[in-house]
Amino acid sequence: MLLGTQDVFLFHVRAQDKSSWGNTRLVLHTLVHKACNTSQHIFATLARVLAKFQTLSKERQGEAFTISTMLLWGFFPIVSILAYQHVTALFTAVTMTIISSVFFGLVMLARKRFAELSIRAAWRPILWTTFYIVVVTYTLLFFGYAHTTAGSGSIVALSQVLFSIIFFGLVLRTEKYTREALFGSLLMLVGAAIVLFQGSFSLEWGNWLILLAMITAPIGNYYQQQARRLISAETLLFVRSLLGSIFLLPFFFFFDSFEHQTNIAAAIPVLIIGGVLILGLAKIFWIESIHRISVAKAVSLENFSPFITLIAAFFILGEVPTWWQVAGFLPMLAGAWIILNKDFLHTKLAEVSE
Repeated sequence: MLLGTQDVFLFHVRAQDKSSWGNTRLVLHTLVHKACNTSQHIFATLARVLAKFQTLSKERQGEAFTISTMLLWGFFPIVSILAYQHVTALFTAVTMTIISSVFFGLVMLARKRFAELSIRAAWRPILWTTFYIVVVTYTLLFFGYAHTTAGSGSIVALSQVLFSIIFFGLVLRTEKYTREALFGSLLMLVGAAIVLFQGSFSLEWGNWLILLAMITAPIGNYYQQQARRLISAETLLFVRSLLGSIFLLPFFFFFDSFEHQTNIAAAIPVLIIGGVLILGLAKIFWIESIHRISVAKAVSLENFSPFITLIAAFFILGEVPTWWQVAGFLPMLAGAWIILNKDFLHTKLAEVSE
């Protein structure tokens, strides 16, 4: 029986469809195979890094956690400013805090940490941590970055090292710093001052809010240290973020509304990145760092994060670094080198504190 023209055409289309599907299956199979190989290499690399990490001293582990925090936290101003293009500062703070609490909850579930919630002794430092870090410090930071540039705000945040030294060294007197540590911290503050003032002595009010946040941060870090001695970092951060979200939500509905948000959908990817990586993973690194080394040393090392911010702001936001910022970077680099290569605390006191 002879085939008609239409039958021949349909046969040809079906043959092409089968060929196309075969090619698609081949491509998918290749992609899956490459993804599996890549995953195996990544996990193997992570296993080697983890094995190497376990051989480091407690001090070096703390420094490694701090540097990891610095690399992630340097993007906090960038993420905040990108989110402010579509939503308000208060909406950003509430949403990122909620996302981070979900992230910590999943980590707790994977590591079976929920039993730690029954440790009553940990609740007092957790509550104070929530108040000083989430309610006060984070709120001031989010509103501060809404009224300043990413570079200026990150430089003002360097003042935390000064307030940490004052709080732990002079107020609590739990840490006694070496001259090298004080000199290195001073160099980093000089670098921050060069970038911040740039020949004048005026501050934008957004920078003042960030300065206030840095004054309260050491108190929160003190209570975080207390809580970490009793529970894991993810449990502490889960409760802190969850309670912080519950506290911030009424403020959002009272002072803000969904009507004030210009484009929530466009902000969601940025908010997820901020909640998971910056308020999530970076905070786990930070808790583990101050569990191993002094808060002042961790803060001093983290003060290198404005350099990350300046680079990211240039490529992402188009903010061009000024000569003042370049000049301020040099003493900051020298200070970071001194802190990393010299003793930060007097040995006897450090041993007692451990």
